[in-house]
Amino acid sequence: MHHGDGYFDRRVAARYDESHAESFDRASVDPAVDFLADLRREAGVSLRERWSGWKREPFTSDSRAHVSVWEKPLATPRIAPGGA
Repeated sequence: MHHGDGYFDRRVAARYDESHAESFDRASVDPAVDFLADLRREAGVSLRERWSGWKREPFTSDSRAHVSVWEKPLATPRIAPGGA
């Protein structure tokens, strides 16, 4: 049952993979992954942590979801021309 606030109950969640199988087709996923990799490079971020859920469950090859934490290095201070 959809509650109108973006929440789906267990019954809907259990059928999600079944009803959205086409969205996991490599022809659909690969371009999206490439796009996200390009964004990561442009943003200059690196992966800090990856978990299979919000409770920091280990991410393994059996994980069906992930939570990724990205880190951007601190900017290097610029020295004004003629500055020390």
